[in-house]
Amino acid sequence: MGPSKEESESSTSPAAVPEAVWANARGDEKPGSAVLGDNAVDDTGSPAGNAKDGDNVEGDKTADTEKSEAPTQQYMTGLPFVLTFGSLILATLLSALNASMISTAIPSITNAFHSIQDVGWYSSSYLISNCAMLPLTGKIFAIFPLRYTFIVFVFILEVGNLISGVAVSSPMLIVGRSITGIGGSGILTGATAIITTIRPLEKRPMLIGTLMAGVALGQVGGPLLGGALAQVTWRWVFYINLPIGGIVILLFLFIVRLPAPTEKPKQLQVPTQNTDDQNDRADNNAAGSGSGIPAQVSRRQHLGTMYKQVARIDFPGFVCFAAACALFLIGLEWGGTKYAWGSGVVIGLLVAGAVLFGVFAAWSQYLGDRALLPFRLLRYGYVNVFCGITALAQSASVFVLMSYLPIWFQGVKGATPVVSGVMLLPTIVAQLLAAFLCGFLVQRTGYYMPELLSGNSMVLIASGLFTTFSPSTGAGSWIGFQILGGAGRGFVNQLLVTVIQANVPPSDIPLGVSYVLFCQYFGGAVAICAARTVLTSTIGAALAKYAPSVDAATVINTGVTDLRHVIPASDINGVVLAYNKALVNVYYLQIAFSATALVCSSFLGWRDIRKPTPVQTEKSDVENAKTETPEKTETTEKTEKTDESK
Repeated sequence: MGPSKEESESSTSPAAVPEAVWANARGDEKPGSAVLGDNAVDDTGSPAGNAKDGDNVEGDKTADTEKSEAPTQQYMTGLPFVLTFGSLILATLLSALNASMISTAIPSITNAFHSIQDVGWYSSSYLISNCAMLPLTGKIFAIFPLRYTFIVFVFILEVGNLISGVAVSSPMLIVGRSITGIGGSGILTGATAIITTIRPLEKRPMLIGTLMAGVALGQVGGPLLGGALAQVTWRWVFYINLPIGGIVILLFLFIVRLPAPTEKPKQLQVPTQNTDDQNDRADNNAAGSGSGIPAQVSRRQHLGTMYKQVARIDFPGFVCFAAACALFLIGLEWGGTKYAWGSGVVIGLLVAGAVLFGVFAAWSQYLGDRALLPFRLLRYGYVNVFCGITALAQSASVFVLMSYLPIWFQGVKGATPVVSGVMLLPTIVAQLLAAFLCGFLVQRTGYYMPELLSGNSMVLIASGLFTTFSPSTGAGSWIGFQILGGAGRGFVNQLLVTVIQANVPPSDIPLGVSYVLFCQYFGGAVAICAARTVLTSTIGAALAKYAPSVDAATVINTGVTDLRHVIPASDINGVVLAYNKALVNVYYLQIAFSATALVCSSFLGWRDIRKPTPVQTEKSDVENAKTETPEKTETTEKTEKTDESK
């Protein structure tokens, strides 16, 4: 007599869940996919939970063999892809605008709140909360549904903008900016994670390049737009973001549906062994139709598994990491401005931050794979270590240029904030075009190393050329230098995300992306503080040479736009020469960062991204071995029991 229906049902591994169902469980849907019911099939095409009498061992072996074969990922095409990717571009542009637009609105804000002492916090509060949250966002996107999680982060960003826009005091504005930073931390991480579900790896460089071009557009065009809006009221710098974010939220709520990834999230995988809990079995049967969860995985099991994963998040590590970021970046922010670099406050903040970073590293090593930033990201190969260093140095170079080139235009060339934004257009255009070209080349050739080396080389050469600036530098020079540097950044900015995606398993992509983004933002924060220190510490010596009658503190505390109104006309030429000399010293710092990025990028490996990575291949083989062995053992045991009953 063949095995009973109940025995056949229990022999089916609940891990064999169709791709479409995992899409539903993650909050995504695959067009044309059906919810499992009584006629459910698993990902091998075999009936799930509906085995008939007379099923034989050979059929079970065939199913086991088929289960080891990887399913084919279904990607987006046509209008759904256009709407989804368009929404991602809007969201990343929104995030970049939030980080950059406030710079030209700060004078108006300080006039409204009489809060000159809080100037640094309007920008750094966003950056600190963003950096502190980035590692946690990787975990969040790995556990919760991609679509809904992305909506939540955009909503948080919008709440922060609303609070900032209606702020009635400086502390309220700082709180709003901090909330905005929390929301912004999930935008680019989520966008790159979503791209992994809508396009294969070899086609992602073009998409990521387009996203990064949008980020560059927001970073460079933000001050221009912010200056124009601030002429009406500084509050519009925040209000303008609300309709953009609203469009993104509506599109993701009612139109965007994401395909399911072929690799099921670890957080949602169900153990392969059978359960004897009759209540769970009853829930499984009840969940078979219309619930979006297969008969093998009850809604209660699904929510329970997710709850356990949330409980496993490294919250102590997050608190330690966030505190380390805050203390270290506040120390850098206050050093040389509010307090002297040698003061006990600044030294204490920097030392405390460094110690907490060390504690976080030790805690992560102790916790293993459960850590907020698990060390396995670095064990996949030295490539990921150098990827982080390259991201830090490369971003530092970009932040230095984009922060201090407008100052050179305003302080040395006498441009207004709006005109200085227009003078940055060569960088914007070159970076946009180069990003598209880079994506096309990587997609055609499959290799990212040629673009990385050539892009970082162009940035390094441009950094050296910027040190030749003088008050007499003509438009042809500063336009040409910008085109060279912008093209180099267009080549390299998006590729580090591609590198990390190509060198970690799919389930670790959100963590890998958040790791790269943290390195970029942290590098930018450190670079801005270092550049400010170089500027303020060298301008005194330059003034002593070119304008000895002018007090250095007066020049430092006077905004570049008001410099010509405060300094006597007889001294203005000497002050301009001194300002140019100090800014050239800042560009030497950019050379150091660019050279570091070039050297480290040469260790990122020559490999064809169109082929599976060794990490992914080895991981797949190990997982197949782990899942096949219990199933075959279980089938053999059931066959023996059946033979005995006969």
